[in-house]
Amino acid sequence: MEKAENMSNEWFTEEEGIEEVEEQVFGGNSESPFMQGYSVQDAKITMAKLLTNSKTKTQYIEIDFINKEEKTHREKFMLRGKDGNTYFTKAGKKMQHFGINKVKSLIKVSGLYPDVDAKKLMGTLFSNTEEADVTWSEYGKEKTEEFTIFPDMIGKRVKLCITSKKVNATTSKDQDDSEDQKYVKQCIKDTASYIKANPKKKSLAKFLKGNALEYPNVYKYFTETSVSHFCTLDGLFAGEMASQEGTKMQDFIDANDNGLIFEARTLICDEMTEAQLKKLGINAWGKRVVVDEDTGDYEEPEETEAEEETEEDWD
Repeated sequence: MEKAENMSNEWFTEEEGIEEVEEQVFGGNSESPFMQGYSVQDAKITMAKLLTNSKTKTQYIEIDFINKEEKTHREKFMLRGKDGNTYFTKAGKKMQHFGINKVKSLIKVSGLYPDVDAKKLMGTLFSNTEEADVTWSEYGKEKTEEFTIFPDMIGKRVKLCITSKKVNATTSKDQDDSEDQKYVKQCIKDTASYIKANPKKKSLAKFLKGNALEYPNVYKYFTETSVSHFCTLDGLFAGEMASQEGTKMQDFIDANDNGLIFEARTLICDEMTEAQLKKLGINAWGKRVVVDEDTGDYEEPEETEAEEETEEDWD
């Protein structure tokens, strides 16, 4: 048997190609590198590329955004469905895919192609594309692949009205391990109790009996963020740009708890009396407010104005 001293010396011998890894502490950190919450954020486009499904005719534009805190958001906007069409049919009418509507709105509020007719915006965007190698990170690993990109979009700045929700993770129906089977059965039992205790949560429908094996765990979730609306840096929706006056962005802020992520909305505020709203400390939108203990009146919490930034402050 080799002496312990010799083994120790061999262990600490430096060899070429071995990289020292710093010790890391995992867990307990709620800080996310991604944009989250119900909020309005200034953002810049860092990448816009075309994605085409090789098995169907489905086509998307995938756009990457970054905000001033260097948090990122990536979202796909569908241009063509499985049939290759840019529209779907509803009640006999052809309706443009919502992804195209979103992209058109983004083009307008970002100031791209200001003199182009709305019907020609997508054609103009596709008239100036490039083939380029794009490097991105997926599950902590870097990948490089050639894509068709839209260089006109890259670098444009807009406001994003984003919404985040907790999406329950799925667990496979087929569990080979007996301990896993036991765990899933317990999850189904706990979930049934949770649904019974929260009858108003419509989002829990997926956990009902028919789907119980596919969605066994109501407590296991990830956060999904999407862009509800695009605005100009001045806070105008695309339809408000002509008049240069608008209220829709503020309506979005008023209607949502800024910065919070909801699992499900359980309160129907329209059906509640003013006294009930005050008792819960929320306004007619369901947003939490400050209640004056002396008068019982409630008001919006005061917001501190951020110091105005110039264009040069954010490169």
